[in-house]
Amino acid sequence: MQMSRLQAYIGPSVNSYLELMNRTYRNYDPGKYIYIQLCQLGNEAFLSDKYIELMYITLHAWNMNSRGACLVGYKQFKDSIRKHEDRIRKLSYQRIESVGLANVKDDITYLFNNLSVVPETQKSRFVAMSKTLHFLCPNLLIPMDRKFTLQIYGGTADGTIEAQFRKYWRITQDIQQFVSERSLEKEIDLSGWNQNIPKIVDNIIIGKGMG
Repeated sequence: MQMSRLQAYIGPSVNSYLELMNRTYRNYDPGKYIYIQLCQLGNEAFLSDKYIELMYITLHAWNMNSRGACLVGYKQFKDSIRKHEDRIRKLSYQRIESVGLANVKDDITYLFNNLSVVPETQKSRFVAMSKTLHFLCPNLLIPMDRKFTLQIYGGTADGTIEAQFRKYWRITQDIQQFVSERSLEKEIDLSGWNQNIPKIVDNIIIGKGMG
């Protein structure tokens, strides 16, 4: 099998990129502190009212309500998660290092298309949805952005919702292949920004982009 696109981009070593990212990226920034709080809360109170509120606050802290992006109001956001809670809980137990992605694609597609995170008039939902889905499935799905993630995978993620999801899914498949090539769960300590395997992959991407 050909190596993942991400593995070809990153190269043989990931520790230097993780060290750079964890040492310099948004230190003492509320976005880091709140994200760690969210991950730790999820161990005991996943999808509690407090968890959903922290999700929404973290999206704000990660600039999902600025620079041309816009979130729906909190009540609409919360009600949408509650509406799809059974589907979310089923996915939340899955792990990127072991799941058969084909088995969960329908549920992920449905959430990408139907969760209310950004207004329907907003053309691009790619970044906001990827981050929301990461918070809902922290051990399965990676948060993505335009500055670091998309520079590896073609630069843009625009067009119809269907086209945006196709791009999202191709990246998700490549990320899973990268994880299988690296055995990250055995290599990396879960501390600081490194709260779960998908975020570790994101941290590697950010560290590489900073380096």
